[in-house]
This record gives sequence, C-alpha cells and structure tokens, in this order.
Amino acid sequence: MNSIAQNVEATSGVTGGPSARAMLAEMVHGKTALGGGQLFWRAVLCNMLVCLGVWMFTRARGDAAKIFVLWLPVAVFVAVGFEHCVANMALFGLAILDGSASLRDLFRNLMFTVPGNIVGGGLLVGAVYWFTGGSRREGGIFASE
Repeated sequence: MNSIAQNVEATSGVTGGPSARAMLAEMVHGKTALGGGQLFWRAVLCNMLVCLGVWMFTRARGDAAKIFVLWLPVAVFVAVGFEHCVANMALFGLAILDGSASLRDLFRNLMFTVPGNIVGGGLLVGAVYWFTGGSRREGGIFASE
C-alpha cells in the first residue's frame, strides 16, 4: 500500500520539483521543532479563528459576505502559522511519503494540536456561543421548568 501511495505522490507532481520538496521539508522541520506548549496554543488560536469563520458564515447574508467572512480567518491562520490538526495531517502525510517526516513526527504533532483545536473551537468558541445564546434555548439547563 505504501508503494502505491508513493507512486501516486510521485506521478501527481505535488512534490515533483526540488523547490517543492525543499518547501515541504522546511515546513515540516519548522513544525517538528516547536515545543508541545507552542503547538497547543497555536492550535487553540487556530481553531478559534476557524470556528469564528464558520459561525460568521452562518450569520452573514449574501454570497460575497459569506465567502469573505469564511476566507478571512482561514487566510489569517495560514499566514500567521497557526496549527490545525487536519491541515497538519495533509502536510505530514505528504512529507511521510516524500521521506522528510515520520509517523512519529505526525503523532507527536497531533498529540498537542488535536487537544488545542478542541479547546479553541469547542470550549472558547462553541461553549461560549452556547452559553451566551441561553435565552434562545427552550427547556435548556437554565430554563425554569
């Protein structure tokens, strides 16, 4: 199976050129050099932006507004270098096929970014949104019977 995946990666040209391979190796090296705390907090901030983008998307009216409010937070997290576990799975997956990373590197990264993404999106955005929207809940935990 691994040789099939490597064949697909090689023939697709994703990392076909030396500059693409160098960029991939540099990005992965930068992510593997970060400490656990840095990965965690970058993941918290990342998923805060992503979830805020999705939340704003659901609130926006008009297609142009929806595109803008979804695109902007994602562009910011990419430009700043925050960590998203799904994006890292794709990046490390390519790097593993290319030989510039290992499964150990991927699992170490995910060990800190998955909890960080959960805290950033689930607690700091989702739970706050749920709590502040309490007046809209019928029969919720704050309702008086």
